[in-house]
Amino acid sequence: MGGELNGLWDVPTKTVSSGIGMSVWNGLAALLVTIPVVTLTINTIRLGHRAWPQTRVLNYGLICLSLYLIVHWIDSIIHVSRTKVTYGYILISTFFSVLKIISDVLVLCGSLKLLFRLEHLSPRFGMVEYRGLNRLFLAFLFLSFYHICLLFARDIAWLYASDPQVIQLLATARNGFEIAYMAMQFLGAVIAFSWARDLDTVSISGYYQRYIREAPVSLLCLVARSFCEIVIVGQLDRWPAHLATIFRARDVTYSLFSIAFTLFISFRQPNSPKDSYIAKEEDEVQEVKLWVLQAIERKSESGRATAPELESTLQQLERELESKKVLQNGFLVPKDTQGLNYRSTEAQLLEIERIRMLYRAWTPVCKG
Repeated sequence: MGGELNGLWDVPTKTVSSGIGMSVWNGLAALLVTIPVVTLTINTIRLGHRAWPQTRVLNYGLICLSLYLIVHWIDSIIHVSRTKVTYGYILISTFFSVLKIISDVLVLCGSLKLLFRLEHLSPRFGMVEYRGLNRLFLAFLFLSFYHICLLFARDIAWLYASDPQVIQLLATARNGFEIAYMAMQFLGAVIAFSWARDLDTVSISGYYQRYIREAPVSLLCLVARSFCEIVIVGQLDRWPAHLATIFRARDVTYSLFSIAFTLFISFRQPNSPKDSYIAKEEDEVQEVKLWVLQAIERKSESGRATAPELESTLQQLERELESKKVLQNGFLVPKDTQGLNYRSTEAQLLEIERIRMLYRAWTPVCKG
């Protein structure tokens, strides 16, 4: 009776070796990914508040990727050594897969956030996010959670020696969902690659141009990795007799393109405004704060009268900026005919949005 309740959890077995060559490859992949990720993490910590907030999601994804490759390498060593384990050990591999799934989501969504940041080079952009990207991020997180639940449900049902039809139903649902899930990731990677390829490099000078020019190369690696995942996952049901070969192919392609992506993206993240163009933009967005404070000071008669609503002040400035004007030295002046101040106007409009988000609950104190 006890054995039936425990199912296969405590039944002894031995791990199946995938070959010493695969173990060596997995170790090399873990090393080549971990070194740039550690370097990137140290540099980001040293930069502190100067680091771009939009790079955090991508960096977390790279850390998860590094951890997954390390534990996957350790797991391959255990398999090569033909270690005595119980069937319950399969849940360990499932836990490792959780790291991989989370990494894939964070890397894809983090890459999209980085592209959006590169396309909107404004030093005050940290407080303004594209809501569509956040919704996409949440959608992928939900799908990932469902994917993880299917993984554990299938393995636990098998370990408890449940009805074979239930196990087959869970396995079929999991494989079908994984193919659809990988297809969505592939589509997201293609969108990111297309976006990176079409980024405007003409109006951005100096320090940031090389990052934008090389962004498509790293994202092409992500496209290739996602495509291989779709093809290989699609073979799992078709060739059950060759599962070991299919899993080896999956390990090699996933690791190979992960190495290439990590090497490109880790050293292609601008994390400090070193360009004189960006320094100029920082000065210009400060003028938004100066103009707003002066407008409130003037309309409130230096605090003697009730201050105007902040929203009305911001809307007035937005109308002026959108009517071909730009702030310079605290005054609204016409934008030059060559359009050289276009980026300045965009930065100032984004600064207005940042102020609106920070102080939208602010209400003036009524003065008698």
